[in-house]
Amino acid sequence: MDTILLSVAPYPTDSDNNRYADTIMVTVYLFPDPVRHALPIHAAGSFRFRLTDPDGATLAEWHIPPEEVDRARVRTPPGPGYCLSLNINDVASDRVSVRSGSLTCTFEPLDGSEPVSVRGQSTVQIGPTGSVMGKSGQPRQMFVP
Repeated sequence: MDTILLSVAPYPTDSDNNRYADTIMVTVYLFPDPVRHALPIHAAGSFRFRLTDPDGATLAEWHIPPEEVDRARVRTPPGPGYCLSLNINDVASDRVSVRSGSLTCTFEPLDGSEPVSVRGQSTVQIGPTGSVMGKSGQPRQMFVP
């Protein structure tokens, strides 16, 4: 594999209705050597995603094993890819005070070849949704039974 293209949905969802964004929808495209193959392909392997805060501290990490990667295969207009739903609550807490994070992705081929990481990172909105933000831009104090 030569290149990964990571496409992130513009707005995460709040799947548990606690007023904190928690689910990030992503589409991943894998490109082999561009001289031999111009379109993305499906390949056997696993994905690792890492979400960090603006200071670089890890907020969440996901490992998507090969069997889940196979189930995430899709055909899109650009070509074969993978559609995945990353829920922060599956691996950490969605109750973070920061409003954005950086998401990176690495593909680990099953054939033992070198892992390939996305170049750069994608910025995603996380943390409290608008309904829990006070006028100052800081999260409101909420009573949660």
